[in-house]
Amino acid sequence: PNQQTSQTHFVVLPNALLSSIFSVVRASLRFQPRPLTIILPAISRSIYQYPQSETNEELKLKENQIWGVIRGVTKNLMVKAYKQEYTYRHPWERVTSASWRKFADPENKRTLSHILEVDTLNHKLDSNSGKLYTTRAITIHAPGPWFVRKIIGQDICHCVESTVVDGHSRSMQLTTRNISLQKFIEVQEKIRYDPHPDNPDSWTLCRQETSIQIKPLSALASMAEKVEQRCAERFVQNSAKGREVMERICKYLEAESGGISL
Repeated sequence: PNQQTSQTHFVVLPNALLSSIFSVVRASLRFQPRPLTIILPAISRSIYQYPQSETNEELKLKENQIWGVIRGVTKNLMVKAYKQEYTYRHPWERVTSASWRKFADPENKRTLSHILEVDTLNHKLDSNSGKLYTTRAITIHAPGPWFVRKIIGQDICHCVESTVVDGHSRSMQLTTRNISLQKFIEVQEKIRYDPHPDNPDSWTLCRQETSIQIKPLSALASMAEKVEQRCAERFVQNSAKGREVMERICKYLEAESGGISL
């Protein structure tokens, strides 16, 4: 209502914009109910200011402003995150060596069938800090079930892996994120290898954090919960396969260091 004239203010919005607003409200209720108190007033203020008899340029500008409000308040709504920890009963040096060899060994291609190609883009040793920085391009099968690949129209996904190794503190951190399909989904995975606090000379603690974000205004938004769940299940399965490969390489390196042929 217009407080000055006590008249109702009717607004006619494009169908696409109305559909997006409804999607935002549904997503808010499903993911985080509290931000609804922020989202609805923000959208309402933008709608109330939407002009009804302006030029096409002014209408377009206002429409873009409303889109900006929707994108801003929904940026972090559709995020699924999980953490895993795993203990390798091998020293840090052996585990990190296995990490470098995980994709290079032809024997592992069958187990890691979701990995299609790995290329090293950059390899730099900082002489001042002693840290090693590496960047690799990784091509994988597109995440999620078959119907997701049908919607997005692609079977593969390109990712970038950034690795930092600090030999002095004995830490290795890998961060992988997708650089394609970003208008549909954003995935980031962080893996860190450190000496295990209970047995730092013989064991290694692996911490893994993965976040999956379906874009609220993408073609996947209406089925976000199902897609996120399927993607999470797939990543958990692939993580288990990766640990299996790492364990196998660690045992090989252990036998190799002892002069035993496998």
